Amino acid sequence: LTSLATSERGPQSTTQVTPVGPHYVNLAEFLEAMLAVYPSAKDMFAKTDEDGNGKATLDDFASATSKFHPPLSRENASWAFVGFDTNHDHEVEASEFVPIMEDAAAASPFQHGNNGRPSSVVSQDEFRQRAEKWAGSMKEACTRMDLEGDGSVNQDELVTSANSFKPAFTRESALEIFKKLDKNNDGKLSKKECQRSHKQVAKVVAEFRKSLRTLGPIVNVFRSMDADQDGALSKEEFLDLGAMLPSPSDKDELEDVMDILDENHNGQINGREFGVHMTQTTEGPSHGRMVPIDDFKRYVGVPAIVQGTAEIALSLSSDSKASSEEEVQNNIGHLFKKSIEQQLGLVVNLASVETVQQGTGGPHGRLVMILWTSDTDSGGSVQSKLHDRAADIERSIKDRIESLQGPSAAVWTECTLDYYGPAAARLPDGKKLSQRFGQRPGEESANGSPAFVLA
Repeated sequence: LTSLATSERGPQSTTQVTPVGPHYVNLAEFLEAMLAVYPSAKDMFAKTDEDGNGKATLDDFASATSKFHPPLSRENASWAFVGFDTNHDHEVEASEFVPIMEDAAAASPFQHGNNGRPSSVVSQDEFRQRAEKWAGSMKEACTRMDLEGDGSVNQDELVTSANSFKPAFTRESALEIFKKLDKNNDGKLSKKECQRSHKQVAKVVAEFRKSLRTLGPIVNVFRSMDADQDGALSKEEFLDLGAMLPSPSDKDELEDVMDILDENHNGQINGREFGVHMTQTTEGPSHGRMVPIDDFKRYVGVPAIVQGTAEIALSLSSDSKASSEEEVQNNIGHLFKKSIEQQLGLVVNLASVETVQQGTGGPHGRLVMILWTSDTDSGGSVQSKLHDRAADIERSIKDRIESLQGPSAAVWTECTLDYYGPAAARLPDGKKLSQRFGQRPGEESANGSPAFVLA
């Protein structure tokens, strides 16, 4: 039995912190404000360490950060100081500060523009999730962001509001998000542009996945649509693919799907990104390295956003009581959510639950596909539970479903944790880990195996 954990290095979501109370500076904002004044972390620390002893007190640190652009308040300086003081001796040493900032600069989602100013690469879906968490729903979020009350959201309103999200978005990130959401480039977000929710997008993605299966083997579909054979689908090639589906989506919906699949946000879908989301096999990647289980300890106490997909194959007997699709979705979704929450200690949001008929289960076979999200203050604790309890979690879900629905059930799920916060820049295997567990029909169970990391 195996539980697969994978990690992908490289730019991910903006490194953030989630303090209680008023907005505190996050690592991305600290980095940006520092580089606006100082050429490097070493240069900044040299200015901070006035007596040259390789250490900085809180007063030294607050004085240096007050010169940032924008300057840090004393409260924010104190907050950041505690984060950099990794050995808790009430002083920040060069050996603590410089490596963190250099790692943050190297591994952060920032790309430097023409003037050396960083501009962040962010996901519309991540924005929607944080907006919904901030306001309760995307509709309410759009109402709250409309500070002028004119029925639309302009750029300044979105930037101001996004600074209140937890984790907050930097100004650069918010501006990038606004450009993506403003489909008609009129400088404001209409209700239609603004109010598309994370759940609505998740349903579009689920429908895309269902439709894609009708075109044949995923690898063949990818190769046939990759017109220039460069190993990636451009936006134009991806939109062409969408037009071939039996249930075609409009251009805006396909762009939302592409935003979800494009994990590194480079404007293309490579084979791995396409395969990770669409493949019907549980085989691991052909490249990568194992994540040592001991590394999970380094992830304990680091906050993370959790996103998961699950496939539950049901095989009903011929005399089973027929249930409507809605009943199946509600029942299976509720049981899955309850098991994950009980086993992992998370509060789970079901973004989408869809059912399709499947041949492997006979005439009564159904496949329930679930998209779910959560967040945690300690991603490492969740990763460890996933690894240690994979078989128990699978059994818990199966038992709940079989006791209520009557059919036999095969359960497979993959969840990805995106880590953020000051400590995320120092994680040994990157800021993104994925784990798989469970069993698809006709395949071996995937619980309990060593974790591996994608190169």
